[in-house]
Amino acid sequence: MVRTEALEGRVQQYPFHGWVVDFAWPELKVAVEIDGWAHHRDHKAFSRDMRKRNALATAGGVTLSFSRHDLTGDPAGCLEPVIGPLRDRMFLAG
Repeated sequence: MVRTEALEGRVQQYPFHGWVVDFAWPELKVAVEIDGWAHHRDHKAFSRDMRKRNALATAGGVTLSFSRHDLTGDPAGCLEPVIGPLRDRMFLAG
């Protein structure tokens, strides 16, 4: 079973330097982006998201990316890769 106590403190639709991050743990600098064809059908949208991820990395953040298919098909499998960085950063911050 996935333990979810590490998921506390998340902010949905977190504003970051003119962008919006799907889910973020701002104090721990961890972001989760959900990608789908509806929002990446053109080069402009794809490039915008790449710039956002680069800005997050430059600020010292960790960004994890999942597709909508991942979320609906294997939600627990999406949580596991998020919990590790959150716990690592909680340990370093604490």
